[in-house]
Amino acid sequence: RFFNQHRLMGAQAILQLLADGLALDQVASRLAIGRETVRTHLKAAYKRLGAGDRAHAVALAMRKGAIR
Repeated sequence: RFFNQHRLMGAQAILQLLADGLALDQVASRLAIGRETVRTHLKAAYKRLGAGDRAHAVALAMRKGAIR
């Protein structure tokens, strides 16, 4: 497994909030984490999903059923 459970949940939560239309700063605020932490989770999610950018990562996560 690429992510430990904590990181996987973090990446899924971030991708879900992005899919819901929140901006990066709003995601950080909602999850009570730093903006750079959000970016770190996203970079890991891009690599895990094989995504090139945020929109692609959200689309792939939706296709895989990881987010709604």
